[in-house]
Amino acid sequence: MRLADIGEFGLIARLAGIIGGRAGDASGVVLGVGDDAAAFQPRPDRLSVATADMLVEEVHFRRDWMSARDLGWKALAVNLSDCAAMAAEPRFALVCIALDERTDPSYVLDLYAGMQELAARFGVRIAGGDTVSSPSGLVLSVTALGEVEPERMATRSGARPGDRILVTGTLGDSAAGCAALLAGPEAARVPPAVLEAHRRPWPRVAEARAAALAGGVSAMIDISDGLAGDLRHICEESGVGAEVAAAAIPISPACRDAARVLGRDPLDLALTGGEDYELLLTVAPQRAEDVRAATAAAGATATDIGEILPGGAWLRLPDGTRAPLPVSGYRHFQT
Repeated sequence: MRLADIGEFGLIARLAGIIGGRAGDASGVVLGVGDDAAAFQPRPDRLSVATADMLVEEVHFRRDWMSARDLGWKALAVNLSDCAAMAAEPRFALVCIALDERTDPSYVLDLYAGMQELAARFGVRIAGGDTVSSPSGLVLSVTALGEVEPERMATRSGARPGDRILVTGTLGDSAAGCAALLAGPEAARVPPAVLEAHRRPWPRVAEARAAALAGGVSAMIDISDGLAGDLRHICEESGVGAEVAAAAIPISPACRDAARVLGRDPLDLALTGGEDYELLLTVAPQRAEDVRAATAAAGATATDIGEILPGGAWLRLPDGTRAPLPVSGYRHFQT
């Protein structure tokens, strides 16, 4: 069967069976799929936060690298991670998808099932979107809306000299998984954990909320472009510099094993690889231990890796010397 056999509205009817129809629910959605727009009831005394991400086949993913369910999971996860970076609770999402008419409908249903699996874990409602035809390749665009108390919202612009730099979890795993998939047969030789990290990232929503509640968080971002690139984003927006201790960056044994198989430097994967979707926080020094304890209680370790400086961006090497922090990260429209 192909999408051409069931048509747009036949597909929508099947998708509504996965994500839910018109009825409202506890997520705050009053009216879901079936009208020209969804209706959402915001909670009082909250700011609304909106984020959107687009995944394009052969640019952000390849179908032979992950299942449809994994792709659906990841497409929503990257948006929930952006909500987490603002210390916001994600509430609902809108999904737009462009598909070749020859696509098997079962692939699309599996993709939405993967999104719904993650949405259910975070109490998020997929409330609608759009489906269109694509002349070549799959394009998936997700918009997520969340809410945050004004006094808890985190941004990239509040870091101050003397603040400690913290990261949750471990870094480099997703980049190691991506490198293994690019290497082809080598993917079979790396630890499965790095492939899972690339295919199914976990948004640190609870950890971000806990950190904001603990107090002292001056800036926050999720690590999508690599530690070096995203720390530079904070520095640029805050008008500050930073120094990171290379030896303090948390790198998992699985990442180190994969790097050895692939002939890569695990530190480079952690600094420049991206798509970890861990949190990068700057915290007032007197509150750093409180934030670390709060994130641990919420489910993830937070490691102190450096300090915000008045200027410059440096990497402190294990021998005690300093080198410029790498300029890194994938950039669209640049070759």
